[in-house]
Amino acid sequence: MTFPTLTAPASWRVQWRSLDRGDWEAGRGGRKVGAVRRERGVYVASTPRGRTVGEFDTLPEALDAVGRTPLSSVDSAQVWTALLVTVNVAMVASLAAVASALLN
Repeated sequence: MTFPTLTAPASWRVQWRSLDRGDWEAGRGGRKVGAVRRERGVYVASTPRGRTVGEFDTLPEALDAVGRTPLSSVDSAQVWTALLVTVNVAMVASLAAVASALLN
């Protein structure tokens, strides 16, 4: 039995763009979700409103910290879509298990 592989829609993924040397901005679904800037030898990650998330030794760590934005910043339509996809996948898995049990 195989199950479909689901991936997050592109609008849910964090996309980065470099503004200036040492400054990066993160966006998700057309919304700014954070930024990273290089200052004093460290990478400073911040929220869309400029609140510091943390200071990191490496750029990948700082980018990852911004990428873990809380779900509350995601559009409610996207939350409902994720919920419906989850419920549908669970239903298909349950039906497949019942069918498999009945056929064996």
